[in-house]
This record gives sequence, structure tokens and C-alpha cells, in this order.
Amino acid sequence: MLIYISILKYGIRCFRLDILEYCDVSVLYERETYYIEKLTPPEYNILRVGGSLLGYRHTKASLMKMRYAKLGLKHTVETRCLIREAALLRKRNKHSEETRAKIKAALTGRKLSETAIAKLKDTLKHRIWKKHSIETREKMSEAKLGHIHSVETKQKIQTSRKNNPVGTKICINNIKKGENLHYKTISHAATAIGVDRTTIKNYLISGKLLKNTYYILGEGEIKVSPLDNKNSVKTTKPGYSSIIVENIKTSEIKEYSTIHAASKELGIYGSKLKKFMLSGECFDNTYIIRAK
Repeated sequence: MLIYISILKYGIRCFRLDILEYCDVSVLYERETYYIEKLTPPEYNILRVGGSLLGYRHTKASLMKMRYAKLGLKHTVETRCLIREAALLRKRNKHSEETRAKIKAALTGRKLSETAIAKLKDTLKHRIWKKHSIETREKMSEAKLGHIHSVETKQKIQTSRKNNPVGTKICINNIKKGENLHYKTISHAATAIGVDRTTIKNYLISGKLLKNTYYILGEGEIKVSPLDNKNSVKTTKPGYSSIIVENIKTSEIKEYSTIHAASKELGIYGSKLKKFMLSGECFDNTYIIRAK
């Protein structure tokens, strides 16, 4: 018990044993919590709930001590194998229906505080826009070298792709031939006209004319080609001058100059924001995203 360490450190004379109440083992933690609250603030207890670390936070000094204690620590091959086996076991042993029902009941109706939501948003923004160092990227690359998916994993990936097709549908408007070509993904569109994926993305956002021939459009967008409108001297420049984000719950509307600025504010990737913008679906059941 941890109390033994404290007794050895401070001496037996600094402690006293008093029996406050006799109770059943099943309510032991409940009664402990009761006396902790009744005798608040306890002089020695650092926990506020019996048998639980709920509500307790380590001090900065303790966190630094734990950090320095683990610096340079490397698991042995045997330990890494044990960790891997334990992770695979957790993956295989899925929760029972009863356990999932209990988890669902515990989380249903749960609302995070404004402080917690703000912290999550800040963490997400930091995670999305954080760039790994060259050294870290090299380590990640080395760790993946030689990794081969099992046959079972490959089959799962194929099934997932069939059931949940990914990719942004692209329409390429050839103004010289006056035709629209449709592609399932950005990669297919890039290969068809001999450019890379980044070029397709950039011209999709800017709306500029690529190779003096192609307009890159999202699926469902319609642009009038100069060849189709012979009477017009000058056509309106296609593309997005800005991004409009409407909060349907508060009726608040914000305008951003770029997709990057809008996605950073919402805490999502730019590619995901574009998908919601092109599909017209509501993001997070709150935001309607459209181009201006």
C-alpha cells in the first residue's frame, strides 16, 4: 500500500488510526467519499473521490518528474511483443452487446462544458496544422518499411472501398472543344490532362483557366464556356472569391477569404471542407458551407 511508503518517509508518529464507521465492502468507496467531503479539506488526501483519480490533476512538478523518468526509456523486444499481443487481443475481443449498451447509456445526454469544447478545438487545430520535423518523418518512414498487410486486412480494405467510395468527383470543362469530362477522383482527372493532383486542387479552388483550355469544376457545377456564348464579349471569371460558413443553429454567417482559413477555424482538413461545400451537406449538423 502507498501509505507504507509515507509512513517510512515521515515516521509512524505523524499518523493516527481511527475507525470512523463499520460498513459493508460493497459501499466502502461510497462511505470513503462521504468522509472525504465531510472532513474537507483533507490535510493528507490528494484525491476527492474514494478509489478513483476523478478530478485529480498532477502538478507541473510531478509531470516533469514523470517525463524525465521516462526520457530515453526503450522497451525490449520481448516487451514490445507483449504490448502488441495485448493490443491485438483488445482488438479481437470486442465489447459485448450488454457492455456496449452500458457505454451508450453512460454517454447519452452527456454534454461537454464550454471549457472542454474550447480545449478540444484547440487540440484539434494544433494536431491538424502541426508539421512533423524531417527527423520524425524519417523515423515514421523507417518504421513502415517492409510492412505488408495480411490477406485478411487487404480484403477488408477492398470491401470498405467498395461500400464507402472515396474521392472528390471532378468535372473538366474543355473550352476549346466545348465538352465536359467527368472523373470519379482528382487523381483520375490529373492523369487525364497530364498534371499532378496538387495542380487540380489549386485550379479547383482558384477557378483559373488551366493550360488556356480547362476549367476545373466540382461535380454538379456549371460554367458557361465562351464558345457556347458567342454574343458575350467577356465572361465572368469562374471560381470562388470567398467561402461562406453559415451556422444554422445561431443563424450566424461568416465569410473567409480562402478554404484554408475556413477549415482552420472549423478545425477540419481543407479537403473535407471542400467535400461538404461541393455536396451541400451539413457539417457537424451545424454548418452549411458554400462558395461565393
